[in-house]
Amino acid sequence: LGAYTVDCSAYGMGRGGGNAPIELLLGDNNGYYVELIKKYFVDLKDKYKWGYNLNSMETGIKNVHPSKTLL
Repeated sequence: LGAYTVDCSAYGMGRGGGNAPIELLLGDNNGYYVELIKKYFVDLKDKYKWGYNLNSMETGIKNVHPSKTLL
C-alpha cells in the first residue's frame, strides 16, 4: 500500500499500549528476534511492568487518555 516504515516496539516496550510489537508483525520470520527478546527483554518487562494491558487497549480504541480507567 505504499508504506515504507512501520512504527513498532520490541516486546511492547513503552508506556501503555505503545506501538505494534514487532515480533507479532514479523510472524514466522522472528526466530532470531524472539531469542533476543528472551535474552534481554523478558526480565526487564517483569521488573518495570511496561506495555500492553486491557485498559491501554480500551482507552486507545475509545480515543481516551490512558490515565482514565475504563475497566
